[in-house]
Amino acid sequence: YRILTFMFAGVQCPGWKKDEAGGEKPALVPLPFALNARFYTERRLLNRDVQISIEGADKSNLVFGSLTDAAAPTYIGEDLLRSGLAKTVGWSIEFSDRAPQLRLAEKAARDGRLGVWANYVAPANASVSSTESFTGKVIEIVTGDILSILPIAAGSAPPRRICLASVRAPRFGRGGAGDEPGAYDARENLRRKVIGRKVKVQVNYVRPPPADSKLPPAVHATVTRELVGKDDEDIAIGLISGGLVHVVRHRNDEERAENYEEYLELEKAAVEAKKGIHGNLEKFARRVNDLTAYDSKKRAKDMLDFFTRSGSIRGIIEHMSNGSRFKIFLPKESALIQLALKGARAPGSSRQGIAGSAPQPGEPFGDEALAFARENFLQREVEITVSSIDRAGAYLGNAYLVEGGKRSVDISKSLLEAGLATMHGSLRRF
Repeated sequence: YRILTFMFAGVQCPGWKKDEAGGEKPALVPLPFALNARFYTERRLLNRDVQISIEGADKSNLVFGSLTDAAAPTYIGEDLLRSGLAKTVGWSIEFSDRAPQLRLAEKAARDGRLGVWANYVAPANASVSSTESFTGKVIEIVTGDILSILPIAAGSAPPRRICLASVRAPRFGRGGAGDEPGAYDARENLRRKVIGRKVKVQVNYVRPPPADSKLPPAVHATVTRELVGKDDEDIAIGLISGGLVHVVRHRNDEERAENYEEYLELEKAAVEAKKGIHGNLEKFARRVNDLTAYDSKKRAKDMLDFFTRSGSIRGIIEHMSNGSRFKIFLPKESALIQLALKGARAPGSSRQGIAGSAPQPGEPFGDEALAFARENFLQREVEITVSSIDRAGAYLGNAYLVEGGKRSVDISKSLLEAGLATMHGSLRRF
């Protein structure tokens, strides 16, 4: 026989603490509900034969796992949590195969304010669960975990910014700071899968902004895309299994994604395989020749001959100033250029004020042209031809959408047919 100190994986009951008024040899006094939890466990397990399953050990070689009592229909760890006599423990719950059931049992006790949750008050910035769902079209990938989605059945509703629940992608740098390793790769992975496509959005929770912030609440959701002949795919799963995002470790009282347990297992496998951001970060280094910067006019002019002789060039529309003026990334050349359509001119759109100044109104139909272009062309793969350059350093040329590897829609023609651009005088020469 051997005596073993055994602890339930992911479950922690209230314990004992030293009496602060006990002098030199303070006595141990039970925390609230500690005696209730011990009595419950003794009544269920003391002097009974049980089957234990060892699932892991900590740095002190304390054994964690679960046990089965043939005389009981349910697992005692779940019963303790459901009765409010225990809380889950984030670091050891990953050892348990019953993690989803344990979290659900704890949530039931917390919602019912049972036991240790009797006086629970949710934090002011706590996430709020939601059952909202809708279908929409993805019009922009902001980062590897944030999408702009245009609801399909909402008439003229504006696009909604949706965060993927329970994951965090590397961030792009701001104010001259460099990008976090993997930021571009995570966004590009998502762009290839869902840009311009219909997706289903199941909102899991809404997180309010900080008290001093003017930002809207952050909507976190599970986003799925339809696959022919297969079940809908949770788009976060591919990012996690490829090691392109981190899975968020939530507090016990936080809401989370529907497939959170699967996320944790996939991330664990990606870490072990050293995939993506869990491995060598040097592979994410990228250098881009930015020909759109204010001080790059001479470099852009020097590159004109190269681009005109290159003929058709493949790129991705990264940003839009208005409906006919784009920033385009050229992967093969590793360059970022500004292209103005030579065959069509869209009206100027309104601009937000800078440093507290008043917003600048745009030309008639300028905002409509920009919205049309964003919905149909932003972050799409295009094929461009360059013919000349203007005084601002923007190349003049044509742009066509690429679908199925082939040139398809002429962007200038599309804008003109929608009545959102006027024909440029240069077009009459061709």
